Amino acid sequence: MPKNRKPADLKPSPLVARLNAQSDGNSFAFIYLTNECQLGCAHCSFQSGPGYSHTRIDGSLLLRAIEELKGIRDITISGGEPMLHPDFRTILHKAAQQARVVYVLSNGISLVGKNSITALARRNDLRGLKKKLRTALDDLPDHVHILFPLDTFHLRAFRRYDFFLEGLSAVVRERERLRLKPALGFLSNEVSPRISDELIKRFSVASCTHRGTALFAPWRKSKTVQEWYYSHPLNRRPFAGGVYINYKGVYLNEASLLMDLREGIATDLKIGMLSNAPGEHNQLERVYRRALFF
Repeated sequence: MPKNRKPADLKPSPLVARLNAQSDGNSFAFIYLTNECQLGCAHCSFQSGPGYSHTRIDGSLLLRAIEELKGIRDITISGGEPMLHPDFRTILHKAAQQARVVYVLSNGISLVGKNSITALARRNDLRGLKKKLRTALDDLPDHVHILFPLDTFHLRAFRRYDFFLEGLSAVVRERERLRLKPALGFLSNEVSPRISDELIKRFSVASCTHRGTALFAPWRKSKTVQEWYYSHPLNRRPFAGGVYINYKGVYLNEASLLMDLREGIATDLKIGMLSNAPGEHNQLERVYRRALFF
């Protein structure tokens, strides 16, 4: 599939124009393709893991929705592991046509394959791993940014992930030095900043790592997940300029989507569903209008 080139001028769709007006031009969309993942990390706020193929959002339905996001500032594609979705590449290229920047949050395993990583690790074939990674990355659109996890959770969930990170970090540093696209980086989402610093130093990726703190800890301090949800004002109102979509519906902020996924807690910030019915055009905008958000 040929690379998408970033259009010089993207006239916003009516939906995006309204989102831009509400957010000083900072419109964005988060699309969660699936809860399916090769791993079962202890910290995962999406409770992702193997056997969640039923959580894949319908590809044709999503492509229709992405049509309405023309001119949006950025689209983030996440999961689970988004690359496990059978339509991932088609969805990625469509998003790259509509948005000025596309972010992908991925563990990266699907770029090579879990079995292939294991076989390469047994032979300690780092050169072979890097070659496979370079080949997989060369086919992606230029204005895509892929962020990979750098934390002990993934290292514990897959015994060969340290070998994989060794090869991946080398490729990331190489591409950063040569200013190659797509841009690559890491997310260090650890409970301890000290552990983040140790991993960043170990894999020599300080210049391309975003540090963070794992957000699951507050949930464990609350009597119920619902109590934690309602304790934060942001979780009770929309986030200006944002669109959140997964297989269960359309939401006005990430917290409402997370609570629905994890606990089945429905809120008025879940504003509708998308339909594949013939003739259903501009339905994402209609969902927002019905919610009286505009």
